[in-house]
Amino acid sequence: MRYRTFISHAWAYQDTYWAIRGMLDSAKENYFGFDYIDYSIPDHNPILDTKGNLLSGPRLLAKAIQTRIDQSSIVLVPARMFTNHSDWVSKEIDYAVRKGNQVIAIRSRATQRVPLELIRKVGEPIDANYRSLYNAITA
Repeated sequence: MRYRTFISHAWAYQDTYWAIRGMLDSAKENYFGFDYIDYSIPDHNPILDTKGNLLSGPRLLAKAIQTRIDQSSIVLVPARMFTNHSDWVSKEIDYAVRKGNQVIAIRSRATQRVPLELIRKVGEPIDANYRSLYNAITA
């Protein structure tokens, strides 16, 4: 089955985006029939306006992000402290929860503290490995 995913992340933490993509790729390689489409907005593939310029303006950007989340059924969120300090990540989580998307928080081994606000919104995070991610997505 092909799952429509959106990885919520801060561009300053691209390593987190790529780590989650790596877990999705590993799940795809190890579980027959598992596939995904990534509707995320990483810095290497930003949203551009009709003239090819980086989309600017908070309202336009928020609408574009909401459109991508609307296209997704699953939102993956790194369970790191930066999620507490990023207005965009918080808005993405809140929007996904309001829309009824499945939101999965992912805690890496290096994460010592998970934001309590994130746990309150989406529940306990899963461990950062492809098996846990696969089980959470397909549950």
